[in-house]
Amino acid sequence: MAAAHEFVSGYVLPKTDGEREYLIRFERGEFDPSLLFGDGPITRAAIANPEAQWKLQNIRKMQC
Repeated sequence: MAAAHEFVSGYVLPKTDGEREYLIRFERGEFDPSLLFGDGPITRAAIANPEAQWKLQNIRKMQC
């Protein structure tokens, strides 16, 4: 059980306020990868990512 707790704490739970805010917004169907990566090519690539867009579309459908 301790190993599972360590894994979740180290790799799954948000570590920063930006990570926490990103997850809260994503759950509401808002996508702002700049909270994780700042402004730059990684953020632009994340915005264009089809998997992320598909997931957001599904989240938004479920909210209606």
